Amino acid sequence: MTKRVYEDEIITKEFLLELGKSIKFLKPTRALIFGSYLDKGILARDIDLLILSDYFNNYLWQDRFELLDLPGNHFYDLFLYTPDEFKKFLPLTNLLRQNMEKHHLDLEVYYNEG
Repeated sequence: MTKRVYEDEIITKEFLLELGKSIKFLKPTRALIFGSYLDKGILARDIDLLILSDYFNNYLWQDRFELLDLPGNHFYDLFLYTPDEFKKFLPLTNLLRQNMEKHHLDLEVYYNEG
């Protein structure tokens, strides 16, 4: 379920649309913002961003970061995986994964828009 956070301006719709546009070329199977940015908005230290995409199959892990041109003057903590890597490295028993699944903003409507 997609939670639209921008009604109270913690995260603006414009930012989410820009972020969605910047990752659209990856054809993500899933993309989420999670962590403190959901509660604190621009007061948060960074934006935790998970992107799952088969596009990453063609790139070494350390080279994936260079593919992105993300919006704003933000620090991003990036989690860039193929769907198979995600299942392997962050199984459902992983505490980070459990927290991520509980409290996140699904970006699907933003990278599929337009």
